[in-house]
Amino acid sequence: VIEVGMGGRLDATNVANGEVAVVTSIARDHMEWLGDTLEKIAVEKLGIVKEGSALVTGPLPDVVVPIAAAKAAEFGVPHRAWDRDFAIKDARLAVGGWIVDIAGVHGDYDEVYLPLHGRHQVGNAVIGLAAVEELFGRALDPEAVVEGWTTASSPGRIEVVGRAPLTILDGAHNPSGLEALVTTLDEEFGDRRFHVVMAAMGDKELSEMVGHLEDVADRCTVTTVDDPRAIPPEELAEVIRVELDIPVDVALDPHAAVAAAQEGAAGDEGVLVTGSIYLVGNVRPALLGHV
Repeated sequence: VIEVGMGGRLDATNVANGEVAVVTSIARDHMEWLGDTLEKIAVEKLGIVKEGSALVTGPLPDVVVPIAAAKAAEFGVPHRAWDRDFAIKDARLAVGGWIVDIAGVHGDYDEVYLPLHGRHQVGNAVIGLAAVEELFGRALDPEAVVEGWTTASSPGRIEVVGRAPLTILDGAHNPSGLEALVTTLDEEFGDRRFHVVMAAMGDKELSEMVGHLEDVADRCTVTTVDDPRAIPPEELAEVIRVELDIPVDVALDPHAAVAAAQEGAAGDEGVLVTGSIYLVGNVRPALLGHV
């Protein structure tokens, strides 16, 4: 399994001759390189489809559905589409995850436990299952599906790394990611408010990203990561002040920022580290006691 770095058509990973091309979703991201519309971004992402492969797509915006269909037709390859060829029959919130019934491309799979937070992770897992079915061209062993899903993990994606206070890591780094994060917090963690520790890259739609945090953020500490694309902390802090009208501090050391947020957490307030995969990757080992 090879994950594209950015886009698809011109990404270095596209030298691989993939037998199954998977596009989980299409949203506005990396627009400086991929284009300023969903249609242009779709063309770049669908560039991973090749002759002799198969295409599996998740829930796509209406404007790009015909683009995906046309790409499959161009190469004469099968196209397995979300809610047409495979679907979630039911998903029920469970302790630490979800119980899911799935209608696959070639078979059905019921009462499968997925130990991940976030309804969107159920969708991701179902898309992955459909891709494996398409790779083998048949239904999968139900016991293998259960074993694979039960042992699944997604480090840094709505990952609980502390309980006192509740500390959650999520590498959401674009508007759609922040939207999914906030939806999950509302659905699975109730009306808890958070002290947000955030960093971001400069090629993002910052105002829209930050705006999604309105219903969960009580205060924020802005930090940074060692990457040339990282936005200056004061610039991000100003966006947050304007968009959310909450107290915002700046701490250049990510570890110090998280430690201060945890130490100062009041009552049932949680700590949420988000905005950048690089930030999450930086602080995660220490929070889990690996260093």
